Amino acid sequence: MEKAKKFNVKTLMIAVLSVLLLASVAVGGTMAWFLDKREASGTLTMGGAINIAMESDDEYTKDAAEVTFSGSNLVPGQPIDSKVFVNMAKSSTKAFFRLKVEITGTEAETLTTEFNDQIKEAAAAKGWKLGDDQYYYYVGTKPTVDNSDVATVESDSTVMKEVDATSVAASVAFLDGKVSVPSDWTNAVALKSITVKFIAEAIQSTYLDASTASTANTISAVAAVMDDAFGIGA
Repeated sequence: MEKAKKFNVKTLMIAVLSVLLLASVAVGGTMAWFLDKREASGTLTMGGAINIAMESDDEYTKDAAEVTFSGSNLVPGQPIDSKVFVNMAKSSTKAFFRLKVEITGTEAETLTTEFNDQIKEAAAAKGWKLGDDQYYYYVGTKPTVDNSDVATVESDSTVMKEVDATSVAASVAFLDGKVSVPSDWTNAVALKSITVKFIAEAIQSTYLDASTASTANTISAVAAVMDDAFGIGA
């Protein structure tokens, strides 16, 4: 009798545990929650690259680097065709321009003062302002300084002109006319040669300081960024 009772209790416990196990499985299988899920993504499309060319007219030609500023058998007072354009390919990115003129050759320093003055005056008429770093900055309007003056780049607050090629290629003239062989040159310069090199640089016109779109738009601010970007003074 006692043996039968133990058997019945054991059987009962097994049966109860089996029922509980089946119940837990059933509950787990039918458990539900209030749920929701969403996913969204954004696409970052970069603006177009800045590509410039140095040319003798206002038509952009990829990788062009040829201007009109040369002559042979020149004599004092002779006019020289001078056509120097900075052209920019169509791009969604607007830019600031600056340009440097380097004159080298035999006795270049003593021979080119008048050339520099002529270039400075002609470039000013096209909206380029000369800085004391010897770069011309494109400001879009004739500088209101005498031809003998140059901007103090570190503090100049003149706002630079943005070059916009978002619709079509853009062109900015640096020189478009004539300069003359200095009339006071004498036999002392006969058969001497000088080389005039034009170096144009362009940089995006917005977010130069990585904070706002308009802060870095003066000559002083843009000059500092461009010097850093092109490794000048490094």
